[in-house]
Amino acid sequence: MMTAIQRGKEPEELLGGDVKPKLDLFRTCVAAIPRLLPEPMTYTELIDILTRTTVHVDEELRTMAGNTLQNMLGEFPEWREQIIVAEITLLHNQLTDFYPAVLDEALRLLHQMVVTWKSAALQEKKKEQEKDSNSFENAHSAPPLYVLNYASVLHAVEGMALVMLCQIRPQPKKIAISLLKEVKQIISILALDNADTPVITVLDEATPYVVRKYIEHIPLYERTSWNLDFTSVCDKVAAIDSDVCLVNSDKGNEYLQWDPWACALSGYAERKHLISRCPSAVTNAWPTLFSRLMAVNAYVDPSNPQNENRASLLRGSKSKGSSVCGEALSQDGCLSLWQKYLVLCCAFAPSPHNHNSLISRSFSPTSSMETDVLRSVSSSLRTVSRISSTATLPQLFTKTAAMLRWENMIDIRDSVVLGIGSLNAVAFETFLEDLNQRGILRDAMEKKMETNVRRRKRKDLLRLQIIRIIEIAIFRGLLDSTLIDLNGSLSPLILDFIDAMRVNLESD
Repeated sequence: MMTAIQRGKEPEELLGGDVKPKLDLFRTCVAAIPRLLPEPMTYTELIDILTRTTVHVDEELRTMAGNTLQNMLGEFPEWREQIIVAEITLLHNQLTDFYPAVLDEALRLLHQMVVTWKSAALQEKKKEQEKDSNSFENAHSAPPLYVLNYASVLHAVEGMALVMLCQIRPQPKKIAISLLKEVKQIISILALDNADTPVITVLDEATPYVVRKYIEHIPLYERTSWNLDFTSVCDKVAAIDSDVCLVNSDKGNEYLQWDPWACALSGYAERKHLISRCPSAVTNAWPTLFSRLMAVNAYVDPSNPQNENRASLLRGSKSKGSSVCGEALSQDGCLSLWQKYLVLCCAFAPSPHNHNSLISRSFSPTSSMETDVLRSVSSSLRTVSRISSTATLPQLFTKTAAMLRWENMIDIRDSVVLGIGSLNAVAFETFLEDLNQRGILRDAMEKKMETNVRRRKRKDLLRLQIIRIIEIAIFRGLLDSTLIDLNGSLSPLILDFIDAMRVNLESD
């Protein structure tokens, strides 16, 4: 498999010798599907094998496997859900950001699958319309059982597309936008009443608001000339370079050091946009966002001994991917990816008290992002409640609490502010309580004068970080939905923190 080429061998060596005749036989078998189906293999096992084969080292074999899956998707409506979920699970469990070429190829295949589904759905709808609409049988016929989960599968595709919008390369972002558009059309064709608002619809409607409020890296008169649809703005924002020499009249130059696309993602993830209108897609995106954040975080975390020689962030480091997997991920790329993942991961963080009974697909993070790709995909093909994804919320708080202590790295500290400041309202209140329980907030609120210069500097930095995070959270509408009690007063925790900051400022 392309994700397992770590043995010092070239693909030609792996496919030669005794392997070649077996490979030829396997190609013949794959080519015969779906005209001939292997027995006694179940369709779930068949989909499992074909999905894994789409990332095989042999280019011809993986192309054949992809084509076979598309044929099956078009010819067997009852298998569509399983095929799409298997591909998404492969993307989640195996294809990390350190295999860019493999990731792009898998995304293209997912896009082709969704297009095939749309074409098949159009044909099926046309056939239904050609039938006698006055027929008694047609008037009282119930839809087949396998249609009932179509909405959840389509929202799982949208969730993966939201994750891919964090990519720093243009190709996966373009595929993600195309996926969102195709999903919207399928929802319309199938007339799914139980589906949420399509993500691309929400993004398009939110774009004027996001451009006006969040993209202050360029003058307003220039922004007013943009086409305010999501696709156009995505291209425009990607071309903006942050410049630390520029100064924004309202926010100073620190705002302009933030990645423009990360700022935009924070805006789109405001509660009134994606979170409230696309809850299923957000729920599906969360586990993948978290696992990818943790994978990239290992290359950013200054407490990691491997990162000790950084000038700003892993200068000169290389990705662990081999040449066949595409160009190595640079250290600047790692930081940029990490920032965007942190923003959306915090924004989409589930409520710790979420007992919603809505059923959705869950792709739980694996303990290792680089396990053998032969691991069974079908083991993750299960339907569970949203509560399963909240298990990682304490882990997110543990990571973000540690990030507040990171020192001497301005580029990362600024990213931490934007990321944690993007926490959604319910999770933010819990995060503050968590900080208090860990003693971090109590440490920042300590009113006693610190005589040790180094400790005093460290405390001042911690206080500044928390203040800036609260400022960003309020900027994103935090006070509209939380931290204010029934009497219209701020929560006691925030009031105590503000009072402590006042005392410290007066004592200085």
